[in-house]
Amino acid sequence: MSMHSLNERIVSDDRHAQGAHYTSEADIQKVVLPTIDRPWEARIEAAKTLKELNSLLAELRAVTVLDPACGSGNFLYIAYRELVRLGFKLTTRIHEAFGAKAKALIGTRSGISIKRFFGIEKNLLSVELAKVTLVLAKELPVIGQHSPARVSASYPFVFHTPGETI
Repeated sequence: MSMHSLNERIVSDDRHAQGAHYTSEADIQKVVLPTIDRPWEARIEAAKTLKELNSLLAELRAVTVLDPACGSGNFLYIAYRELVRLGFKLTTRIHEAFGAKAKALIGTRSGISIKRFFGIEKNLLSVELAKVTLVLAKELPVIGQHSPARVSASYPFVFHTPGETI
């Protein structure tokens, strides 16, 4: 059963009437490409020195993502996957351009943490599904990488329901 199927079972007719629905990857990419992928790709390409690349890596690792209506967490999953891919692209560029010393300095992981991904959702079952989605995201390899992308983290999710004090 896909995340779409699970989410559709969770989202009742009442919630559909209120606008709740599963957002496809194609629709999510319409947001992720112009706001995450393209700007970071351009910044990575423009950086020339080790100092510039290290600074970019620190910035990338500090990016925080919030989905104010996260549902099953599909947007969070795709944003996480793309940030990890960009992190690996950046670390690979540093390793290739600046050798073993730079590799020892920055490590071999993307450094993107699921602790920086947040969602707001009213439906508690959807909240749990979003948590599972992010746990799976950190365990799955990133497409185009030579080794699985794993980020060391426990279950740090902060999902809030309306009316809850943040």
